[in-house]
Amino acid sequence: MGYQIRPGKFGFRIIHETWVPARKQIVVPKEAYPALGFRYDMALSDAKLRAKQINKQALIESRKITAIAVRVKTDNELMSSYLPIELANGFYDELKENYADSPHRLVTVAKHWQVAQKVISKLGIDSKDFFTERTRIYNYYRDKKWSPDYIKRINRMLNLWGSFVGRRRGSFYQPIPKLSNLQSQRIVEGRESVKGVRQPALPLSWQSLKSKQASFVHRGLESQYNWLLPSK
Repeated sequence: MGYQIRPGKFGFRIIHETWVPARKQIVVPKEAYPALGFRYDMALSDAKLRAKQINKQALIESRKITAIAVRVKTDNELMSSYLPIELANGFYDELKENYADSPHRLVTVAKHWQVAQKVISKLGIDSKDFFTERTRIYNYYRDKKWSPDYIKRINRMLNLWGSFVGRRRGSFYQPIPKLSNLQSQRIVEGRESVKGVRQPALPLSWQSLKSKQASFVHRGLESQYNWLLPSK
């Protein structure tokens, strides 16, 4: 399979062989030689070396494609195992019904649901095991460096999903508990080194305030300016 070099009347000729759906050999036109990296005046040994390079690269690309396909298949199997399509669709329909009067809020909730699905498929946890696997879930949050407030929203969505599945299956669902104060503190500390996290503003200096006096007056905020100035 691939490119083969055979002796020809004028040096060499290139044969491309495939096996799908059946074995087939095609003589490559000379017009295609340059695009494949062959020169018309190549020695037979050089042409064979070039063909070997092409076949090797094609094998690498083929393996990459196969690996991607396997990964996608595995991801889909995980999704179907921990997020059965019928239940997932039913849950989303319930969300749409609950937020029918607030379409803007539904958009936000839908985004949280998408993230929750990624958490479930990434960790490979069934909803009935959320409570016992809560440490793994919290560690995942910590690795993602999410804020405590965002974690609260994703936790809520996971619990809504768990409760929904429990009702459909007629089983008890034990929710993921809220973050403890210690857990929240550790998460905040872990986020302090994250680029882009907003820090408390620096105190307003007297010189900086004086430089903005004209702006306050122009906007009719002179009373606020006078209130701020003595406090500095």
